[in-house]
Amino acid sequence: MSKKYKIICFNKCDSKIINDFKSYLKKNKFSESNNNPDYLFIFGGDGTFIKTLQNYYNKKVKVVLINYGNVGFYAFFSRNNLPTIKDILNEKNFINPSIIEVAQNKQKYYAINEFILNSLHVLKSDIYLNDNIYQSFKGTGILITTPTGSTGYCRSAKGAVIEPSLDAYELVELNSINHSNFKTLNAPLILSSKTQINLKNINSENDIFGIADGIIKFKTNQINNLTIKLIKSNIKIFYNKNIKSYLDKIKETFIK
Repeated sequence: MSKKYKIICFNKCDSKIINDFKSYLKKNKFSESNNNPDYLFIFGGDGTFIKTLQNYYNKKVKVVLINYGNVGFYAFFSRNNLPTIKDILNEKNFINPSIIEVAQNKQKYYAINEFILNSLHVLKSDIYLNDNIYQSFKGTGILITTPTGSTGYCRSAKGAVIEPSLDAYELVELNSINHSNFKTLNAPLILSSKTQINLKNINSENDIFGIADGIIKFKTNQINNLTIKLIKSNIKIFYNKNIKSYLDKIKETFIK
């Protein structure tokens, strides 16, 4: 049975490379289709990858990133090293990534890298972990990140970088207010995937923004409750679980 695929490229991609790759797939009984593809081949960087996934979190599709950008933590191929049929058909090369699910009333939002709650004014919130009060927070925002997302905004915000094989996620305070009468932990907190976060009594004098992977999902000035947890996505992504591959990307990107 023919496998269906779709190619996405937001930036100017080399048409010869794309066409040659399509010919290669066709020879191996793959057919191009925009409707419910079995495989999604994304030519771009992590930004293109993350933006595209917003439309696929609830779909069962295998995703392969071919790096055409500057940063490629999710990419294990490039324009000079395209995936082979053996790579594509090997189920062991794919994982169901952990993603963040944020529930606000009946509305749900998803992020593979991070979810940020912030405001231009002081943001206040009570933070609960599995229904136990952790702390009250005052600052500009709260960031929740996955292990694969921890090398992004989280790292810039002085959060910890989490090795991707860990079944965990992270809560980071953004510009927390600490003085003699009010203190927070003021340090990144690594949580088990079994731990649920509840943000309650959220308010600010300015608009509060809920941002999933760089996309504003809502804007308000008061929220009674947000429920945040780590779940396994329906999508599967090509991911090399070898620690050396991950460390090579860390060194190539940050340590030169």
